Amino acid sequence: MEFGSFLIALSVNGCIKIIVMILCVILLIRMSKIKKNLSAESLFSFNIIFYSLLMFSASELSCAIETYVLMHSHYIGRIIHSICSSMGMATFSVGIYMLVDQRLVHFGLKRCTMLQVCKSCTLNKDAGHNSGRCRFSTIILLGSILLCFLCIPPFFASTEPMYINSSNYILPFESLNNWFDQTFIPFVSQFTPYKSLSASMILTTAPQILDYRIAPTITFILTFIGIILFLSNSFSKQSKGVYFIVFASGIIAYSYYQLILYRITNDILVEALGHEVGELLYLIVLTKLLTIFYSNNNDNDDAKKRPA
Repeated sequence: MEFGSFLIALSVNGCIKIIVMILCVILLIRMSKIKKNLSAESLFSFNIIFYSLLMFSASELSCAIETYVLMHSHYIGRIIHSICSSMGMATFSVGIYMLVDQRLVHFGLKRCTMLQVCKSCTLNKDAGHNSGRCRFSTIILLGSILLCFLCIPPFFASTEPMYINSSNYILPFESLNNWFDQTFIPFVSQFTPYKSLSASMILTTAPQILDYRIAPTITFILTFIGIILFLSNSFSKQSKGVYFIVFASGIIAYSYYQLILYRITNDILVEALGHEVGELLYLIVLTKLLTIFYSNNNDNDDAKKRPA
């Protein structure tokens, strides 16, 4: 009685996942071409976004090996997928932050967007009010403290293995269910060793420990380091502190993404569908960002130096 579950798995692995993999290849080729026309400063943030896509592609490759080669879940593949995905989201967060700062915000420069609110800059020495700290520093610190607290809830999540419950997806068509069990499965089994979905799609404990225990710990450590750097009066150290915090936020974001899809829905098939749709949306967003910021070689350097 797995026909309903089989149809969902087929739509995920036979349709959405293939679209995601094709888009990955297209975007990697497109970004490789864009890189050739960028200046040194713009290239740095662009490369970080490019590396995030590479890590995302690596996670998809490990997932594809599980799906199309091994044809069952493997804890090593899941671990590789989690590591690449969390690092990909973290680097993507840093890359987007740097891109938005470079193209829109111009933090610490005379043309900083936030000057419309601040009126005078506490960072710019030429303004005569240099205190070594931005007026928005308190908000950033409070956000960082919140990020530390967000590392706690995942530790309460269960890491017990999860299995597919095909009974949730039994179709109300007995003839179709019988055809699948009595005709389709025996036919397919002649050509390949068929495993039921409940036996092939399993979430083991190891990747969950990585997502719900190790990743939040790393997030807390990186955020703490970021806060220490941000409390410095040196602008360069403050910037590095923000990078640490943004990178850490990407890691914990992926942990919560996994936590919601697996433990709140408590259904591996729903997780598989939600995961692929989320990845597809990520690629669509990345495509749109490339169109907005890099169409027609729209590259502009910040010739002005930031505070030291």
